[in-house]
This record gives sequence, C-alpha cells and structure tokens, in this order.
Amino acid sequence: MIRETITSRGFVLLSFLDRNGNLCNMQESSIATEPCIWLGFADGDRMHLTQAQVAELLPILQQFVNDGSISQSGKE
Repeated sequence: MIRETITSRGFVLLSFLDRNGNLCNMQESSIATEPCIWLGFADGDRMHLTQAQVAELLPILQQFVNDGSISQSGKE
C-alpha cells in the first residue's frame, strides 16, 4: 500500500514498504532547474532522478509489471 503525504515544504511524498519490509519513498524534488524526484529508502539513501531518467526507466518498470523481467537484452 502506498501512502501519500505532503512534506512541510509542500512536496508530495509517497511511502511504501519494499519486499523486505524496508520503508521506501518517492518524493518530489525542490530543485528549481527541472522537475525531479527522489526514489529510494526512507533513511535518506535515495536516487535523484530527472524526468528523462524516469522516462527511460518506465518501460523497464512496465515490462516488469507485464512479465516479471527487467532484462533489456535484445531491446536496443
């Protein structure tokens, strides 16, 4: 289950547990130069992703939803 909250600075923060029960989150970034998100563990160890990077990851995530694989062999 994904829980949505708003940070004290007004940014969306999605929280969820990974397979091992680790608290993870996705948060809108405050960077002013381009839209970005943070993705990772709630302990502060997160990725900072641009829209282009997320766009590149989306097909991989959708493939995982569809067939359980993240392999990109032969996809290029």
